[in-house]
Amino acid sequence: MCARTMRFPIFGVLLLATVAANAATIGTFLDPSDGNTPVFTQSNNLLTGGWSGSGLTLVMPFTKATYPNATFHIVNPVTVVAPGTYPSALGPGDISFLDPNAVEVLHISFTSATLDVITFGGTQFLSRNTVTITGPGIPQLRNQSFSFALVNQAGDPPNLTWTAAFTCSATKTPEPATLTMLGCGLIGLLRRR
Repeated sequence: MCARTMRFPIFGVLLLATVAANAATIGTFLDPSDGNTPVFTQSNNLLTGGWSGSGLTLVMPFTKATYPNATFHIVNPVTVVAPGTYPSALGPGDISFLDPNAVEVLHISFTSATLDVITFGGTQFLSRNTVTITGPGIPQLRNQSFSFALVNQAGDPPNLTWTAAFTCSATKTPEPATLTMLGCGLIGLLRRR
């Protein structure tokens, strides 16, 4: 195969590698509860939640920050569209994460989410593609999502409580310099052809 025909597949592989390399975990924490202290509560058509105790370590790999004894809360109760029916659609909401000095270090806004309750294991409160993640040191992002893995379920639908672990991730928007270099490379390849 001649070198000229190899350029475009190589360029495609490099472009895909550049985009794929930008996927990142923004924030995560393990379940801070002892299993007896609920983190989330569904009371009929409302989902509330948060953690104000000690023991939650928010790890932010994206900004290389760690916040021991962080807290978080759903800013306003989130509407459960069809209580007792799962998976259930959720309305819009905001989740705020604070450092030990009550300074917001991570904020998640979503226009819709899903509460997928399974009797044993696998229960999730999550959202994809309707999510905006912001905070100090966090640039513009794409493909933003979050997920709370809900465990230690107690109660009967539609009145339930859970403890939870958390993660949120996104794809970095390529920097203008990176896009410019890729564009120049493509133009160079096309001109040589």
